[in-house]
Amino acid sequence: VYSVCAWSEGEGMDVGMVLGGQDSVLLANSADRLKHPYEEQDRSSSPSVLRSVTNTWKDGLLNRKRPFVGRCCHSCTPQSQERLFNSSIPSLGLRNIIYINETHTRHRGWLARRLSYILFVLERDVHKDMFARNVVDNVLNSSKVQSAIEEVASEACPADEEARIDPKAVSKVRRKARSFLQEMVANISPSLIRLTGWTLLKLFNGFFWSIQIHKGQLEMVKKAATEHNAPLVFLPVHKSHIDYLLITFILFCHNIKAPHIAAGNNLNIPIFSTLIRKLGGFFIRRKLDETPDGKKDVLYRSLLHSYTEELLRQQQFLEVYLEGTRSRSGKPSPARAGMLSIVVDALCGGSIPDVLIVPVGISYDRIIEGNYNSEQLGKPKKNESLWGVACGVFRMLRKNYGCVRVDFTQPFSLKEYLDTQRCRHLPAPLTLEQILIPTIIAARPNQALFNGEEEEHPDSRELSDEPWRRQVIANLAKHVLFTASKSSAIMSTHIVACLLLYRHRQDSINAPSLGEQGVLLSKLVEDFFNMKEEILSRDFDLGFSGNSEDVVMHALNLLGNCVNVTSTNRNTEFIIAPSNTVPALFELNFYSNGLFHVFIADAIIACSALALLREQAVDSCEGELGSSANLLSQERLILRAAGLSHFLSNEVLVAIPCQTVYQVFQDAVTRLIQYGVLIVAEEDQEELSPSEEPWPKKFPEPLSWRSDEEDEDSDFGEEQRDRYLKVSSSSEHQEFFTFLQRVLSPVLEAYSGAAIFVHSLLSPMAEREYTQKLFKYLLTRTEKGVAAYGESATHYLVKNTVKTFKELGVLKEHYEDGMCRLELSTMFQPQANRNKLLQYILGFSLLHSSSHTLPKGHCRAVGAEQLKRQVLESMARGTQHITATATMTDQTRAVCVVLPDKKQLEITVGLKSQGHEIISKLSELLDIKDLHLFGLRLESDTQHLFLDMEKKLSTYFPKTWKHDRLQQERAVLHLSVQYYVGNGRLIVEEKVRNLYYADLKDKVLKSQCYWQEGQYFQLAAYALQADLGDWMEEGGSYFNPRDYFPAWILAKHGCDYVVQNTPVLHKELRGVCTSDAVLLFIQEACRISDVPVIFYNMSKVKKEQRASVLMGLTLSGLHVYEMVRGEQQLLYEFVWSSIDDITFQGRRFEIRSDCLAGSKAVFYTPSALHSQHLLKHMSDSHRLHLNTKLSVKQLQLSQLRAGGGHYREVYIRDKTDPDTEDSEDELPPLKSHLDKARQVQAKPAKPVSSTSENQPLGVSAKANVDSDEIELCVDEPEEMSVDDPEEIKCVTELLEGVSVDGPLMPVSHWIDITMEMKQVSCFKLNGKNNKMYFTVILMAHIV
Repeated sequence: VYSVCAWSEGEGMDVGMVLGGQDSVLLANSADRLKHPYEEQDRSSSPSVLRSVTNTWKDGLLNRKRPFVGRCCHSCTPQSQERLFNSSIPSLGLRNIIYINETHTRHRGWLARRLSYILFVLERDVHKDMFARNVVDNVLNSSKVQSAIEEVASEACPADEEARIDPKAVSKVRRKARSFLQEMVANISPSLIRLTGWTLLKLFNGFFWSIQIHKGQLEMVKKAATEHNAPLVFLPVHKSHIDYLLITFILFCHNIKAPHIAAGNNLNIPIFSTLIRKLGGFFIRRKLDETPDGKKDVLYRSLLHSYTEELLRQQQFLEVYLEGTRSRSGKPSPARAGMLSIVVDALCGGSIPDVLIVPVGISYDRIIEGNYNSEQLGKPKKNESLWGVACGVFRMLRKNYGCVRVDFTQPFSLKEYLDTQRCRHLPAPLTLEQILIPTIIAARPNQALFNGEEEEHPDSRELSDEPWRRQVIANLAKHVLFTASKSSAIMSTHIVACLLLYRHRQDSINAPSLGEQGVLLSKLVEDFFNMKEEILSRDFDLGFSGNSEDVVMHALNLLGNCVNVTSTNRNTEFIIAPSNTVPALFELNFYSNGLFHVFIADAIIACSALALLREQAVDSCEGELGSSANLLSQERLILRAAGLSHFLSNEVLVAIPCQTVYQVFQDAVTRLIQYGVLIVAEEDQEELSPSEEPWPKKFPEPLSWRSDEEDEDSDFGEEQRDRYLKVSSSSEHQEFFTFLQRVLSPVLEAYSGAAIFVHSLLSPMAEREYTQKLFKYLLTRTEKGVAAYGESATHYLVKNTVKTFKELGVLKEHYEDGMCRLELSTMFQPQANRNKLLQYILGFSLLHSSSHTLPKGHCRAVGAEQLKRQVLESMARGTQHITATATMTDQTRAVCVVLPDKKQLEITVGLKSQGHEIISKLSELLDIKDLHLFGLRLESDTQHLFLDMEKKLSTYFPKTWKHDRLQQERAVLHLSVQYYVGNGRLIVEEKVRNLYYADLKDKVLKSQCYWQEGQYFQLAAYALQADLGDWMEEGGSYFNPRDYFPAWILAKHGCDYVVQNTPVLHKELRGVCTSDAVLLFIQEACRISDVPVIFYNMSKVKKEQRASVLMGLTLSGLHVYEMVRGEQQLLYEFVWSSIDDITFQGRRFEIRSDCLAGSKAVFYTPSALHSQHLLKHMSDSHRLHLNTKLSVKQLQLSQLRAGGGHYREVYIRDKTDPDTEDSEDELPPLKSHLDKARQVQAKPAKPVSSTSENQPLGVSAKANVDSDEIELCVDEPEEMSVDDPEEIKCVTELLEGVSVDGPLMPVSHWIDITMEMKQVSCFKLNGKNNKMYFTVILMAHIV
């Protein structure tokens, strides 16, 4: 049992505020008890992340009282701050409200002890007269609702009857308004409140250890509720569904009227909704304008406004959650001030004299939901249901969720706040784009922002001025959320999760023999104590008490599977480490974010210092700075921190609106100087020399940030001397500095990943689709261990990055058909500007592979130069889509993959990765299941080579690739078609077909078949139809001829001729869809002799310096070309059936074929490696030829039956095509054929026909069709020759007509011509006409 909270002492309700007794003993005794005798020397010398900090404060903290949190703002509401507060309130202490006994009732004795819960509930002051009456009628009769009813009724009347409103229409709208209102309003039942109070006492005692409140805070709230004639509006943070019941229960226990709770209509479910209404809940739409036409729902808005005003007019209390939904990140979400604006309007409209605002902070050791991992992993939120509620209650009863702390801040007058804003200079708000774009793009801050030149609002400072009204309400909402968040107590799970993630996540145990990652329990307890003292020194309260060791054990127990606990087998000492699974990291991040706002200002300063040091180190290497490269200008540091705080404005609120961020960062710098983390450098005559002396206790005046409350005639504005700082070289100080940087690292990693991913936005994309793809990209990096911080991939961070980039002007949104679509803005379309954005973010990031301490001198300069090279070299290559992390580790490298459509993807791989791993990543990134027709090609100036997917990448790249982490020699691979098919319908996936089309299109542009000139024009027409759609008559050229025609055609005819004649062919394709046009292009392109061919450079003579022969590999066989004066001349054409065998020895390559009349063709490859790859490529191609023969025949026979038209859809189904139907004749995918070929080739029993240089020649590869060997030279059975695809292809060409400029008929076509004539009777074609056509075909064939 962990003695976390000493509730059982005394009466069991009150706990003293003095700290230190138990923890003083811990420091003196407990640490000695936890450590081992032989570890004493190591433990005493081991640095502590916060020891240097706590040494300054420890003497004053051990016997100090807890800070009293929750005072209202002295600047915005000075009168309210003094009105309800007195000096005795902080000393009232804490209370556990679920600990109830007879002392809390008016009765004593044995029976009172047994019935204490019932007696306590019955004695609460709850009765019907406390709550609103006649609400529905009063709202319907209000002038605002009456006007809205008439407006809606008039819109329903015909245009010619606008002057006279139909009474029936008014009556109909009024009935509709009443139904809306009855669904909305609450109907509080005092009896049910009492019954629920008793039930919650039972339930809360079952799954909470304690629910703590500060009696002084409740005293102020109770005094405001009874003595001030004004309604109270409670504005809590929202972390769990239990928040609704928790606030009502606490107020009920203190005889404070139950508030009306604004709840989302997602909770309006049968039975449960009735219970909510009886307890004070009223349902509102999550989106007010839920009309089919998207217009404002005037009627519903007026009902909600009038209902809220009526409740406030009858002195009813409200409870509104400004965040709108539960926080999925552990941090407060941005405020949605819709309901708050209604309250402000009611006050300014004179309905009520004043309203008291009460921010409320709520902290849980563990929320009852446990975590929000399912939603953070991108899964849709489950709709609330009665069954879900029942299951949730049952699940809660089986667990314990630790302690809860609720802090009610001091109520303040809304009227006083608004009056203060009217008297205050309120500059017009600037967009994030206006603030940061000069810094990011021009590398200089917008000086107008820092010189007091902000644009002011007009003289009107009333709520009737809409811009001023909106800003005041927005500032009020931010003020309330900041106060509630700052008042929220820090729980033990928050501290432990933060230490495990950002202090001990990557630390090694001091004892090297353990070989584990993590932290000793005794060290964790010590850091927990130091962290606790640091939190108290910053005036944040804690939600726990007791011995630190017991508290840590309590927190570890609640965190459960998120932490790994192992034993060292040395006197039961334990090692604690965070779990590395994605759900565990997400959950730990959720709880550690409860501490985020405590260190955010210091963390931003630490990251800004890192950015400045890197920048100055680069300048120092270039000779621009001297010995002052390691000095930081305080003014520049604060300016840089201010820019980063604006950039992260969607993540955290650094300062309340009445306070400037510069004041916050000035205090943060002063605090770090006082800790000794930053040291002030003094001037020594002309040059600055750093001083190791600590800064004196009496600090100089602040920097010259002008306050709007200062006298304009004062001399404060005179420019003061800037001071210079340096980071302490002490290991303890640098550990604390690194800890601060790590706190912010997950957020920066998410934004840097989003900046990388923005390169993939090549065309407008739906916002939902873009967000989902970005989330999938970040999550993939996390799951594969590429990301340094796995918690950077939470869905909440992803949505925030998209929102920030829209506000920054990186992404531009426009609406099309009611859908928001994103595209790159004009500013960030240039690659250079996107690089600058990434470089700006990475400048603040702590590199995962770098040392945990800040380097000094030369080391720091090298680190900065490496960062610059990493950013610029990886981004300046013109990549359009990048999938690597921003920083490479020692064991990873970046490989650029060029797609057939010229897009580039940069992929992070390991040093031992193989080719198939890149293919898998490509398939995942491109959302493609089957890339088996494609291979990875390594291309040099004169050679190209397809990679063997089972070999390591380091086999193909230079040795420098493996040893040079910065990759000065860029590794580039090309995704190219490795196995061509003549019919596009053999390719199932449309995305694969489009890549195949892009590859063919590029090959057509390089083709040199002069005798097939006419086909190039037809191909251009197909390509234009596929790319642009139907021909549209335009004034000039609508395409670039160089994108559709080979250069030799343009040189021969000229661009004007092509532009004039091509549209004629394009026009004839009107109505052909894109997919059909792609299929037609593939079919026609494969008839060009040198297009569906993969060429290998070879030579006739062994000692030739330059390649003189091209070996062309096609699906049907081999083509050998000789290079004569730069042109290709066909030497041989071998179909697979004519090849006897193929052998190689080293570089020597031999082909024996029937076409050679007993001789052999000998060629030489550039290397033995090329010979091996060429033979493997031939083997796979031949296997694919055999396995797809039947499929090709079916498709071609289908085309013959259709008279040469388009192929029937029934032969192959495209899963991306919704119009395609299933067919019994569906062809198997090519993947199965290629897999079969590779499986056969992988069998070691019968080796490939290859000989090494030490082996004799003469081993050939011969087999029949049914053999399981790799068939490089197969004598096909004669009965197959009639239906050979090449022969059928020729028949098809004759049917459709071939250009007179076509190629001469190859010799192989004459081999089986006699057999074709003998078997013509076996060729089954129905109808006389078909027989006649076939006779004509054969005669033409013979001629």
